[in-house]
Amino acid sequence: MALALRLPRSYDFDVYGKAVKVPLPYNIISSYLPGILAYLDRPGPSHRPLKVDLTPVIAQAQLLRSRTLPRRLYARCIYDLFRELDELQTYPLADPRIMKRLITDPKPTYRNDLLPLLTKFACYHDLLDRHCFHAPRELRDDLSTSILELIPLIARYAPLAVALNFIDLLHHAHFPVGMELLIDHLPRRRWRELLRSRGHIDLALSGRPSERIMAYVMRHQQQLEQPEDLLPPPPPFALPFELDHFAGRRRRHFPHPYDSEDGIEYDPIRRGDRRGWRHGYREMPAIRHIEGV
Repeated sequence: MALALRLPRSYDFDVYGKAVKVPLPYNIISSYLPGILAYLDRPGPSHRPLKVDLTPVIAQAQLLRSRTLPRRLYARCIYDLFRELDELQTYPLADPRIMKRLITDPKPTYRNDLLPLLTKFACYHDLLDRHCFHAPRELRDDLSTSILELIPLIARYAPLAVALNFIDLLHHAHFPVGMELLIDHLPRRRWRELLRSRGHIDLALSGRPSERIMAYVMRHQQQLEQPEDLLPPPPPFALPFELDHFAGRRRRHFPHPYDSEDGIEYDPIRRGDRRGWRHGYREMPAIRHIEGV
């Protein structure tokens, strides 16, 4: 009975000669970190954990190879990621959004607060990539969703080089949504700066502009410059702008054509005056005022 209740065979990991101290079973590795499978052996009859060196796996990370991010950041992110995966196995009913638990919602008071958060997102993005852990799509989508939830905060506090770098980390399917959210929440001054540059802004980490950001900004700018006769028609049953703008105003804000000359406004429909009904005054005063009746 004791043998039947034992946990599956687990593996201990080292990164740059230091122990990660979070063993993981083979089934968790095969489900969430399949990129490690080539560096370990399948579990045998022994129940002692096997040592696996992750240094050659991490060496494939692009931002590490370019020396953009330090090695200690990768070691810390690996420890946090393995810890969350271990808790997911121990508590199956826990929140499945692992990346949301790993990256807390910041409350910045100045712009530089978001740069450490960007490096953390970029490190996880590098680790989940197919060159390293080859994580499943659910983890990569979780990372993109966490970025999308922070875009209003990013657009308000981060400079364009940092904000666009967040957008460039998004998965291909989430990229258009992220650009739309960023455009909606950018301050007017920085939005004009983005249009003038046509998206040709060096990102904070890579130091180079993003090709897909430049392509998106140019397409968006072409839509803004599109002639009015080529724009799509308004949706059916939509009020014109003037009527939609004034529809919420109270009618007494507009002078009544049958008011006396003493300057006192009088609403015949509200106050029971029959003169408006005799003269066919049944429309909203706001609409009569706009139509010039």
